[in-house]
Amino acid sequence: MARAVVTGRSDTIVFVIPDLSLGLFHTVAAAAQQEARRRKLDLLVADSMGNADREAGLVEGARGYAEGIILLWPQADFEPQPGDPPVVSIGRQVRGAHAVLLDQTHVLEQQLVHLRRLGHERILYADGLESYGAARERRRVAERLAADAPFELSEQFEMTFEGGVALADSLDPSITAVIAFIDNQALGIIQRLAERGIRVPDDVSVIGNNDVMWARMANPAITTLHTPYEAMGRAAVSLLLDTEPADRGAQIVETFRSELVVRGSTAPPRRTDPEVTR
Repeated sequence: MARAVVTGRSDTIVFVIPDLSLGLFHTVAAAAQQEARRRKLDLLVADSMGNADREAGLVEGARGYAEGIILLWPQADFEPQPGDPPVVSIGRQVRGAHAVLLDQTHVLEQQLVHLRRLGHERILYADGLESYGAARERRRVAERLAADAPFELSEQFEMTFEGGVALADSLDPSITAVIAFIDNQALGIIQRLAERGIRVPDDVSVIGNNDVMWARMANPAITTLHTPYEAMGRAAVSLLLDTEPADRGAQIVETFRSELVVRGSTAPPRRTDPEVTR
């Protein structure tokens, strides 16, 4: 049975986001906002800045007035309390909340299969910062997959253009392909390698993740994974409003999958060493 509107609360959904500077988070929030408005509700976006304590404070502040709370890739576990509004978590399953998840195993498997079919054996996975729930989840997947079919895991880098630049500067010359955490990072890798005279994809292949709008405009256009962020944002609002809260019924999990989009940043590895010094 659909949940009735909670008496005494505002017509506002609080959407807690870990980093407003990342465009992919804007996409999720915008889709959630459109769905909320369709249902005659407002959506308030709050930035936790990737800080677990700040996130907890935002949740605590929303408890007394929000119609519901959506946590995007939460940094810490949610502790439900009596009288809480309904809670939905996106990207990470937590106790006391329904969840909208991305199949992270499928993401990394597609990236690895694509690169290995091209002939790459020396592959580097770019690890994200520990403070981000998505990075922790994907690292667990990477470690498990690497045990079966070895590839390299990098040190932790910012999931930004600047993080990609830093990764490119630390790249082992034997690596022939890099799996970037997101497209922003992939662009930083590609640009920095170009500045060093290392060509993508001739010398090094780079594959991204998320399929942001400008990924197809980069030079070369970035091979990436298209993630249905709009659908995930809408699904979170629907779970929040159309189901019994998870702490009063069965926890519902909706899982989405990404799709590989092959463009110009990946190619078979060179069979001879590049002439440039890497």
